[in-house]
Amino acid sequence: MDFIEETGRALSRLSASTFRLAEPPLTPPPAHIDIAHEASSNRDTAVGDGPEAKEKKLSDVRYALAEMQHKLLREFLLTVALASGAVTLREFYFGTSAGLALTMTIVSLAVWLISFKRRLGAIVMFPVFLTLVLVFHSAAVGRGGATASTLALAFLPGFLAILVLGPALGVVIAGAMLLSFGWLAWTTELPTLVQRLRFSDEIAMTVFAAGLAYTLHRSFRAYERVIEARNAELSRLKDERRKLTQTIYDELEPNAHELVLAASANPSLNKEQTAAFQEVLSRLIGTLRKAKVLAHHDSKRPEQPVDPDRSIRVDAVRTWLRLGALLMLFFAVRNAMTGAAYIPALAALTLSLLMERWLQKPHGSRLLESTAFMIGVLALGPLSAQIAAYGATPDAPALVLMPGAVLLVVLLSRGPAAFFTLALYASILLWVGLRAPLYPYQERLLTNLLLSFVVIVFVVGRLLSLRTHYSRTLLEQEESLQREMAQNRRLAGTLFHDASNNLQAIALSLDGAEPDAQSARLLSLSRRVERLITLSKHFLLGAGREPKLTAYSLSDAFSLLREAFEPHLDAKGLRLTISGAVEPHNPAPLALAEPVLLVESVLGNLVSNAIKFSPEGSAIAVSADEVGDEVRISIRDWGPGLPDEVLAQLDSEGASPSSRGTAGERGQGFGLKLAREHVERMGGSLELARASDGTECIVKLKRAQSGSAPMTA
Repeated sequence: MDFIEETGRALSRLSASTFRLAEPPLTPPPAHIDIAHEASSNRDTAVGDGPEAKEKKLSDVRYALAEMQHKLLREFLLTVALASGAVTLREFYFGTSAGLALTMTIVSLAVWLISFKRRLGAIVMFPVFLTLVLVFHSAAVGRGGATASTLALAFLPGFLAILVLGPALGVVIAGAMLLSFGWLAWTTELPTLVQRLRFSDEIAMTVFAAGLAYTLHRSFRAYERVIEARNAELSRLKDERRKLTQTIYDELEPNAHELVLAASANPSLNKEQTAAFQEVLSRLIGTLRKAKVLAHHDSKRPEQPVDPDRSIRVDAVRTWLRLGALLMLFFAVRNAMTGAAYIPALAALTLSLLMERWLQKPHGSRLLESTAFMIGVLALGPLSAQIAAYGATPDAPALVLMPGAVLLVVLLSRGPAAFFTLALYASILLWVGLRAPLYPYQERLLTNLLLSFVVIVFVVGRLLSLRTHYSRTLLEQEESLQREMAQNRRLAGTLFHDASNNLQAIALSLDGAEPDAQSARLLSLSRRVERLITLSKHFLLGAGREPKLTAYSLSDAFSLLREAFEPHLDAKGLRLTISGAVEPHNPAPLALAEPVLLVESVLGNLVSNAIKFSPEGSAIAVSADEVGDEVRISIRDWGPGLPDEVLAQLDSEGASPSSRGTAGERGQGFGLKLAREHVERMGGSLELARASDGTECIVKLKRAQSGSAPMTA
């Protein structure tokens, strides 16, 4: 992980508050996107969101961009009002015409004050931006036409209009500014090479800034699409679980309870009772299959980008580096044809292509903040060389391109690289402003460049704040989806793995030879199925349920395991041996555990896997020992051992690869994941030791004293 990238996360969060004006909200801000699971105690509020909640989530995502646009607009208007007010005072002091500056002060201040009362829509702001273009045009005409210092700010109307109003109306504003440039070029002579170069650079900066704004706006829409898609995924998962919850409440629970009642009636005594029990058992198995179909879509998550935030930033800057290379090619050709310095432009062209290729590499796409630093330095380096070539004065043509370098870095940066580039930009302005006395027109030019710097500072702050909001939302959504999928794994394992094991044991036990033993087994297994279905309901009602730990005797656990799996062991001719501290002459160790989770979802899954992969006639060894403050349970088989792909994907989402057992048994790939997850939820751990002749699974739990009170893990 890029260290600078992590630093950027903190600084960009800081920028979200640094560049926020102290102001009351226009409207009550919407609640944050609900991406956390909340435990519920009833069916109506357990899972899912209604249409109104879904619509609210989408409006919350769009609200962030609208709020950024509104605050950016207000800061820009206030900056323009203050700057034009200062220009008005300066013009009055020198006795020159101040009409245009005064008009701009009044218009921008009036619109800024109106923005406190209401959110300004595109219908209101489009004429304001158009008026701003006309003011720039009139100021340029009155200050020398194409040589006017005002044109150093000409990129701002189109750039801000695209960000605030959107690409459609913003491009119109940028186009109006370019028409103004065309008129000025037609009506004004540019006698010197420096003036011609600066005028063409001002045109290029207007186009460049408009393209950057369009790219930024497009990237923010990409964030919104990913966030909305994840909201839809969360809603889909919850909708599926709502249906599954209803199935458990309305069908599985009553059928399981009826199975217990049928088992209590001693179904082994006569054919009529046996037939009734089998009918209830078949109905329960059928309902479980129905639930499995409902939960099928929850087992796998659709493919998502590893890091959408990173992917969006990389795509944006790569696109613009290719376009920037074309712009640098234009500058190189133009300078070569006019006899100006073209080597810096060629260097910038080469570096743009190299950086674009670098971002294609996996290493480059990981070190984004460092890459943004490099882009800032490599962009400002050639520009500084061109500024020095023209005397390092405010009228050096390349100075008007400096904001573009900063905004290019913002496409990729989380904060540090953008602020570093801003600092370089400020240093260059100080360099050209303080190195020698300035002529009046150079002072005006420097004033406009400083004003553009102030606006860029506010823009960078707002853009980084919005990106921080999006990236934080994506991170929270990813965590929520991970919790959702983990909850679905536990549910799938409880319903379709643990319960199925016991239902199969019930079906095999119906053919038992001794009626009394058969009846007792059926009743015990039926009660365990009922407990498992109740446990699955807890998983459906919320991922926050913690296991209730009690002092549980491992001899009881192993007796239940033998009871549950004895039919499976007999079917494959396997032997289950129990040794260690659970032997008859030793007191059984007590483990802090939740009995149902330990027996069914931990030990049951491990023994089931051992049976599945053990060759016929072999043995499965189970032992338990006390080691210090721990109880260690070992389950050892002599099968082929765990496949490499299973171990490799144990930490991944979804099911692991599941191969057939030695007798053709099928699995779902959740057993080991569920066992480890539930052990960890009870404060323990699971170790897997693979050997050439089998597998050993070691469960470690905290040792309990006799009479320990129940506690929460």
